[in-house]
Amino acid sequence: MKSYYLSIYKVQLKNFCRRQTSIKAVVLLYFMLTSKILFSQASPATLSGSVDQLYAAFGQAGHPGCAIAVVKSDSVIYQHCFGLANIEQNIPITDSTLFGLASVTKQFTAYGVAKLLADGRLKLSDTLGKLLPNQNKLWDSVQLRHLIHHTSGIWDWPYLFLACGHTFNDVVTHQMIMKLIESQTAFNFHRGSGFDYASSNYVVLGEIISQITDSSYFDWMQHNVMKPAKMTKAVFQDDHTLLIANRVNGYLQDGNSWQRTTDNISPQGTGSAYASLNDMIAWMKFWLSAFEHKDPIVTGMLDTDTLNNGKATPYAFGLMKRGEDCFWHDGVFQGVRNITIYYPRQNMGVVLLSNSGSNHIIRSAFMVGKMFLKDSIPVEEMAQYQKLFSQKILKEAELQTNSPILHLEDYEGLFFNKSLLITYQIYRKNNALFIENSLQSYLLQPVEQMPDCFITDEKLFGQFVFTRDQNGQVTGLELLQKRGNKLIFNKINQE
Repeated sequence: MKSYYLSIYKVQLKNFCRRQTSIKAVVLLYFMLTSKILFSQASPATLSGSVDQLYAAFGQAGHPGCAIAVVKSDSVIYQHCFGLANIEQNIPITDSTLFGLASVTKQFTAYGVAKLLADGRLKLSDTLGKLLPNQNKLWDSVQLRHLIHHTSGIWDWPYLFLACGHTFNDVVTHQMIMKLIESQTAFNFHRGSGFDYASSNYVVLGEIISQITDSSYFDWMQHNVMKPAKMTKAVFQDDHTLLIANRVNGYLQDGNSWQRTTDNISPQGTGSAYASLNDMIAWMKFWLSAFEHKDPIVTGMLDTDTLNNGKATPYAFGLMKRGEDCFWHDGVFQGVRNITIYYPRQNMGVVLLSNSGSNHIIRSAFMVGKMFLKDSIPVEEMAQYQKLFSQKILKEAELQTNSPILHLEDYEGLFFNKSLLITYQIYRKNNALFIENSLQSYLLQPVEQMPDCFITDEKLFGQFVFTRDQNGQVTGLELLQKRGNKLIFNKINQE
């Protein structure tokens, strides 16, 4: 009897295994089919053709465009230019067209700082009290590492710039930016206690390079960073009147028309470099080769820092960290959209430069990197980007008052910020509330479920929050901006 039941058990077990094998086969087949749909294996030629198709919309007549390259093991495995550098003159983008790099410049500044660290001329623990003794005393205990990793708590200048009544079309020098951020009377947060990306950190690093090397930041960077990397056409705009041959115009789209933007800003350290696709290819080869050969300057650039609470920061030296083997930085200003992406362990990188003002093009570069890393094409994701690239971009409509604001008279008056010496006037007009600075007026729109809180259609301004005393009278105004800026205004008694 025992042998009988044993034989029955063996038959059942065998049938069960067969069924399980069939299920596994079905599951495997399913994943094979879906992966074919989502990721199509591709040859190098097919990958290149797919990237050409991806950015084809930027090659249309009368359209600004982009230049993109993929570098691997000292070889360029993809390189192409699309669209126009100058719509008015119908001048195409080429490998030698110069793009304003905006914040992509930060990685060059970071390399310069890393070089000075390796040479023993700087230490991560050096304080601003030592390096820039005649600047804002509030900064004295801020260390070099706080600037590098954006943990200093220093104000971010672009938002302050707008708050002061300027626009990004204005002429702005490095000295003007330094004067603006030097007026800071309180940190956005205690040094080392938080992370908030702020371009002001790299403006100050640019100033430190000038002081330590006893030379112009622009000259020192040209000879010690750009020249060794063989970036033969790259230049710095140290003066807005400088003639830069063969550079692109930046453009922003409004429906069927394009609007040309300007670049009159010359900050040290954070956004004044111009370079071509060929220059950026040379830089990427230089950087990847240095990493492969364990150059301490470049390997050190991948070091992040920890906050006072032990939490790691996501920012290394002029590069954001993404996962274990991806470091990147973008640059966005006016109509310019740029990005560099490095995969050091894979010895590969992607650079994309664009003058199209597209808010989607930067993210698409990560997909291109993934395509060449995996030798596959993410079909659905690519189709989504192609659709986004073909859409017309409309300017956001001005805010409209949805409902009347009660007690508008509570908010009226003059509000003064003593740190930046700026004044806002709040006034009523046609049952709506407006704020006026030295440049223009903006409609204030109430934020739902946030009493005394307003925004404008200029989103970079931030939130305007009115403060009241114990009697409920409006006595002040707080401007809460992105990246931690908080500006305090006191209401001026006009009686």
